[in-house]
Amino acid sequence: MYRKLLIFNILWAILLLSISVAGAQEKKNRFGIRVGYTLGTQIMDPDPADFRGSSHDFTSGFLAGITLDRPFLGNLTYSIELLYMTTGDKFKHEDQDNIGTERESEFSNAFIVLPVLYKYHFGNYYLSAGPEMSFLVSAKQKPFVTELLGLDVTDTSELLKSTTWAIILGVGFEYSAANSPLTFAFDFRYSQSMQSYNKDDNFAFPIGTDFNYKILRFSLGVRF
Repeated sequence: MYRKLLIFNILWAILLLSISVAGAQEKKNRFGIRVGYTLGTQIMDPDPADFRGSSHDFTSGFLAGITLDRPFLGNLTYSIELLYMTTGDKFKHEDQDNIGTERESEFSNAFIVLPVLYKYHFGNYYLSAGPEMSFLVSAKQKPFVTELLGLDVTDTSELLKSTTWAIILGVGFEYSAANSPLTFAFDFRYSQSMQSYNKDDNFAFPIGTDFNYKILRFSLGVRF
């Protein structure tokens, strides 16, 4: 865990330094909005899905928020975003009351996320990468995974940590209409949290179980 925190701090230090250097130059900020669709699941270690009759599947969500883009050096730009994002996980397991029958429990988590990304542009295309801070807003389960333990818990936000961080990798396409100040950006990203957001005292899972999300994001942005 400490190694991950060290890597995160180094990445943020590099980004803040680059932002300071770029801010000293006369370059144009471009604000925008971004909306999109997410497909997410949770990585658990140890994973209950390793038991017979259990599996994970992706669940749908959405994202929406504001963006700030700024030129950096040559074909490099950087982007700071503030987004509301929903994600989760579908956990399929055997019904303990009806052996041989499968049932599904769905985790639904909402985060405020703050990605800071470098973008390398070539023509109308670009590659993006960078860290992301995530702040938990809500967490729910339906039906209850915790029924396996004889518990009745729907709101699980108290069982999870309030923050985590992730690494993002992405690719995108930009289009600017002639004689228009608007730029449209179609974006695909993969993100995975690098620090578990499960609390050690989460009574619904064995002590020390790690929770991390991995999310596919498809979004459309407009810059002004």
